[in-house]
Amino acid sequence: MLVGIDFAFAYAHHDVGAYFPEFSGSPVTVRDLWRYVDGFGRADDDLYGAKIYAEGSPVRDHYMAPNWKGARYTLRQRVTERVCQAQHTSPHPVFKCIGAANVGTGSLAGMRMLYHLGRRCGNRVQVWPFDGTRPDGPTLCEIFPRLYFKRAGLDPRAWRNPETIDAALSAYGADAYRGPALETEDEADAVVSAAALRGLSAKPELWDAPETRSESALEGWIFGVE
Repeated sequence: MLVGIDFAFAYAHHDVGAYFPEFSGSPVTVRDLWRYVDGFGRADDDLYGAKIYAEGSPVRDHYMAPNWKGARYTLRQRVTERVCQAQHTSPHPVFKCIGAANVGTGSLAGMRMLYHLGRRCGNRVQVWPFDGTRPDGPTLCEIFPRLYFKRAGLDPRAWRNPETIDAALSAYGADAYRGPALETEDEADAVVSAAALRGLSAKPELWDAPETRSESALEGWIFGVE
């Protein structure tokens, strides 16, 4: 089983050599990062993680958040995001936690989820590419739906057009869409991403991509970025 989830599995590290530069307590490994993020929200319901950029947080300065732009906030990118930008389309900054195309808050919740998944499931569920570049059993991977439209030569902004959806599905070897009407962009993203995961998972070069960049061990990799 290959499970794709649309959030950043980690923060940039390679650009400055740390997740949170100039902070002596900066996490060393990606699992340290997940544990660190989780520590800010343990008293909160569900997987809320925004306390990491609340007043009093030692890393608050790294974030852009409601009514706040930290002095250390910059448009940092992971290696996989830079490669994706050069090939197809640019993901949005993960330290940005406000406004349109906000991926920051969802990524904080996602990192908490990965931390608890590891505690409860151990090695029964793999998180790619941190647990190896070859899947063995149920595997979670980071996805970027806009990338899959772009790889198929299509405009993701045209998701309301059934012909666009069918063209995307065809590009990944799937049949035309016959499900309920797609009423939101998230629903269209899910349909196309599922087809892309199935179609692209047969390409060894996509699984091997993180092996060409050692930074992926700390930053992760978007599935489908070559």
